[in-house]
Amino acid sequence: MKYGKAAGIDNIFCEMLKALGDFGIDTLTELCNKMYHTAYIPEDLKTSVFILLPKKPRATDCSEYRTISLMCHVLKLLLTVIHKRIAQKIDSEISELQAGFRKASEYIFREIDDVPGLKMNGENINNLRYADDTVLLAESENGLQNLVTIIEEKSEQYGLMMNTKKTKVMVISKTEPPKVNIKVKGECIEQIEQFKYLGQLITTDARSDNEIKSRIRITCTKSAFTKLSHILTSKRVGLLTRLRVMKCFVWSTFLYASETWTLNKNTEKRIEAMEMWIYRRMQRISWKEKVI
Repeated sequence: MKYGKAAGIDNIFCEMLKALGDFGIDTLTELCNKMYHTAYIPEDLKTSVFILLPKKPRATDCSEYRTISLMCHVLKLLLTVIHKRIAQKIDSEISELQAGFRKASEYIFREIDDVPGLKMNGENINNLRYADDTVLLAESENGLQNLVTIIEEKSEQYGLMMNTKKTKVMVISKTEPPKVNIKVKGECIEQIEQFKYLGQLITTDARSDNEIKSRIRITCTKSAFTKLSHILTSKRVGLLTRLRVMKCFVWSTFLYASETWTLNKNTEKRIEAMEMWIYRRMQRISWKEKVI
């Protein structure tokens, strides 16, 4: 259990449980065994506190918020033990294409294992999944519509529905992407030119220029460097220490998903310019001054 986690309605923090030592382990073990064998969980442990967090500034609609729940740590401990005991049996049933959360949706996606998608290294790849984020891949409009229809029909059998408002269509092409007409229950899915998937900006031309520009903007002005500027530009902190902090917190922000970037001379110059901007700011050297 990690430190610094918010407590549930019982106001018991992780640090309190760990401070009990062996006595706490014995007491919690006895308590969890009693709940497990009697199938009874006290009401205060089952009660969660829900908190709304806006996804963007000035959020007004419910869909613009995400919800987190604060649970009692004793219950988390019990659920973790149960989860680990069944994890090995679940692993054998999980597809190699699934990462993150493990849900009943695995049974749904088994239905499209043999449906044509994209050929990569001789393998048929028609979907990518991380937690509850899913991407369907096809070489043609008809192929994608076939995948969507199968997922839609099988989802209904398990009482699940596709959220058409959050579902988008994108065509990746070196030329002007054609318009496609993908439908779910007769409703057309919005076609877009760019989409942020797992924190990375993907565009219809499959280039990385916009993603790199966004990363530079985030790194230099919005969060990473700005939040740590009082340390990175301080003469009271040694240069080697500041460089280590910069590589740990600033460069890690910029290089997120950089393994997928396609670079050209222009983007390389942008990256070099950003690097020099950071070093100049750290040493408080004006852009008008020459560094020899």
